[in-house]
Amino acid sequence: MSKMQNRIVTGLLLLLSVLALLTYAYFAFLGMAYLLQGQFLYFVLLSVAWAVGMGLCIYALCKREAPFSLGNSKLRRTIARMGIGALLVVGIIPLVRFIQVYNHQDELQWKINHTRENLLQMDSIYNDYAHQRIDDYEKQLRKDKFKRKKVRALVSSLERRLLPANLDSVRSQRAEWLSQSWPTDVFSVATPLGLSALVEAETSWTETYDQLSAVIYKGEDTQVFSQYLEALQSSDTTTVALRPPLRIRKTGRPIENSQKTFRIHS
Repeated sequence: MSKMQNRIVTGLLLLLSVLALLTYAYFAFLGMAYLLQGQFLYFVLLSVAWAVGMGLCIYALCKREAPFSLGNSKLRRTIARMGIGALLVVGIIPLVRFIQVYNHQDELQWKINHTRENLLQMDSIYNDYAHQRIDDYEKQLRKDKFKRKKVRALVSSLERRLLPANLDSVRSQRAEWLSQSWPTDVFSVATPLGLSALVEAETSWTETYDQLSAVIYKGEDTQVFSQYLEALQSSDTTTVALRPPLRIRKTGRPIENSQKTFRIHS
């Protein structure tokens, strides 16, 4: 085989090696995204560190002169090979995660669609819950023979607490956010990031409604929003995700709560 042919074969092998490494790195990159859902900063930092480390090892292995002082060339290349091997082994962890997701991609797509549907119906379910509580409270006050003026004042106060003035504006923002297209392609890095955003929103919105519904007036025999959802779930009338029940101190005064994402002012 001539010298030119040797160079061609070497070049082709190098090209195939680079393509294989890039393919491996991409799937490991996706696996890292699925593995670290909701931790975008860690995902970026680990991916960049892995890529930089691999690049330095390949550079040290291929360059004739050592880019830094590590003694003789043989020692430098041995260290570079060990580094590449270690990085490839580390990359197996996210790669295995990606393979698991790929083998269950139908479940991934169902999770994204299901979580989005939960969020779409959460506002209307809370609205039903709030109005039911208001109606029950009014009936209880009338049963206890409160004066009509006092009944109107207390019911209006509870309504303002459960249904703050800016709630409709917040719901419009949520609906607009949910109306965007949510990727479900397992090969897209936007898919795990989108799923993470939906899951975080589901948790945050449920906690927000739990905080609003933690306002318990004296004489009410009621439950917080998450417990209401749990009751609906047990009767198979909804599929909205549940949150643990809150411990509530019943008092004649409402309990003030700070809000999280999509702040609601009472």
